[in-house]
Amino acid sequence: MINMSKRLKITLISVSAVVVLVGAMFGIYLKVLPAAVSNKHVINLVEKTLYDIAGLQLNIKNPVLKTELSPVISFKVDELSLFNKKEQLLAVENFDTTVSFQEIFSKNIIIRKLGADYIFADINNLTKLAFPQSEKKEQQKSEWNIDLFDSLLYVKKSLFLYKVEPKTYISLKADDLELDNNQKDVKYYYENDNQILMTEALVSSKYVVSIIKAFNLFLLYYNNIGIRKEILEYIQKVIDYNICLEDFLNKYELSFDKCIEETDIASLLKIL
Repeated sequence: MINMSKRLKITLISVSAVVVLVGAMFGIYLKVLPAAVSNKHVINLVEKTLYDIAGLQLNIKNPVLKTELSPVISFKVDELSLFNKKEQLLAVENFDTTVSFQEIFSKNIIIRKLGADYIFADINNLTKLAFPQSEKKEQQKSEWNIDLFDSLLYVKKSLFLYKVEPKTYISLKADDLELDNNQKDVKYYYENDNQILMTEALVSSKYVVSIIKAFNLFLLYYNNIGIRKEILEYIQKVIDYNICLEDFLNKYELSFDKCIEETDIASLLKIL
């Protein structure tokens, strides 16, 4: 009887400890973490630490993190800028994102929304920060996947600088861009009264055709250093409505039939 009573007490204490621990974790996730993100002292500490370690000046204005009783978080910030020795590398205004971690154990992070009112980026200098020239390690493929297939992507105004030569900069401007991938309620596709595979339906859609062409344009740009400047100039002409997009793609023979031969549709769109 004494042993049973002792076991019961141990069980109750263990259960209580687990409940308290889980409650504390939820409290940190729902209350403490959002409060810390918006705390001025924490923001100042982050800015000072980055400056002390890397010599970079980071300015953060009004960051807000929202959590809920689900693996979904939202993050907003009014202004974010990054300087290196008074040279501006990045500027973002009204950044807004929503991320789901429901598939985190499968190493898949789902981006539901990602956008900003304004983005400025110096591509070359940001790349130097991310991949220092002194580090010539072989790039390994990450086990983590960023899923943008069901996301809302937008930017109201943007400017990207890219140095193609020591004294030559290409500036890419794009305004009022939006890609809403949430508009996909149709689960099946019918052609001539016959149900066909979703893969085939996606391949036949204009949405996927555009993705495949863009993907192969990126490969062309990445693998051909000699024509990068020319490609960027043509992209700017398309954005400025000086040339037709299809004329630009046809110049580099990026037709759908040619692209489809070298593209794994299922892998690219992550539908299998």
